[in-house]
Amino acid sequence: MREALRIAVDPISRRANLLVADVALPRSRGQILRVGSCRLQVRGETRPCALMDETEPGLRAALDPGWPGGGFAQVIDDGRIAVGDPVEWGEPEPMHATAGLL
Repeated sequence: MREALRIAVDPISRRANLLVADVALPRSRGQILRVGSCRLQVRGETRPCALMDETEPGLRAALDPGWPGGGFAQVIDDGRIAVGDPVEWGEPEPMHATAGLL
């Protein structure tokens, strides 16, 4: 992102709830991400919106290819998260089938 904009961007300008480093998000949909004692199931990519350019011109385009805009997740196990907590990929959740009427 810094290379695309040629400036340093304050991480808070991303408007994210949680920022982690060195986690490859592409093709992670459905995977479990452990952050501290919490487990989060990645549900999809967060697409950058026009608000990004209000923060820093060109930020939206810099966040567009390959998930640099981040992702969104469902909390599987909640808990406290602190700066410096370990971040790692966990075991995927087993698939649960439910019956329903079509």
